Parts: sequence; structure tokens; C-alpha cells
Amino acid sequence: MSRINTFKAHSQKKVLIASEQVRPDVQQRRAEWKVRQQGLDPERFVFLDETWAKTNMTRPRGRSLKSTRLIARTPHGHWKTTTFLAGLRTSGLVAPLVVDGAINGDVFVAYVQQHLVSVLQEGDMVVMDNPHLAGHFSYRNSYFSLA
Repeated sequence: MSRINTFKAHSQKKVLIASEQVRPDVQQRRAEWKVRQQGLDPERFVFLDETWAKTNMTRPRGRSLKSTRLIARTPHGHWKTTTFLAGLRTSGLVAPLVVDGAINGDVFVAYVQQHLVSVLQEGDMVVMDNPHLAGHFSYRNSYFSLA
């Protein structure tokens, strides 16, 4: 116990950092990116993201009184998926859309053309994390020409 008390000032926390960050080429690119970032206006970013929920989403376990069984109800075999898609700016959500069902490439292209483009201004930068959806979209031909 006394050994533990001598190390009270020390933390047990550990942070993992990508080992690639110590490579000279990565350090140089990171330094260049930090310089380029200084000219970016945060107001111009639109972060595009999606989320979904299913009617059968329920926790597989739960708590109940001793000697009693916990019962939860969920649709069996005919659940429904609802997808929410929106852009996020520093000022708040833009172009929100709720879709019955999962989103696919056709729905995504329609969303961009009919909803997102109307809130974009020249110079805006759209950032998205779903390359599966982005792959259905011809950026140069459709998106940027409309924006």
C-alpha cells in the first residue's frame, strides 16, 4: 500500500497515438497541413452525416428483480428502418432529411441535388465520412457544377 501512496502524483492514464506520426514524411505533411489550415474559414465547412434506427433495436440484456424474468417487446421479422441525413455547420443543422428505409446511392444523389445544394454557397466544403454513398455520386459532373 505504501508503494501506491508514493505514486499518487502519477496518472494511470494512457493515450495511444499512431506510430506513423513519428515518421519524418508524416511529420512534414502534418506541418504543411497545419499551415494550410490557417487559411480555412470554419464557417465554410458542412459536415454531412447519416444515422439510422430500427424498430427492433433493443438491448439484449437487462435487469429485473431476483427470481423474475425481464420481458421486452420488439417487432419480430417485420421491423422498419428510418434514416436521418443532414449537414452540420457551425451555425447548426442544414438540409435535414428523414427517409423511410436504408439510404442508397439514388437517394443520396437526390438528397444532394434537391436539398443540400440549395443551402451551399460558393466556396463551401462538404466533408463526409461514408465513402460507400459518395461512390455513387459523380462529384465533378453533378455536385460541384450545381453548387
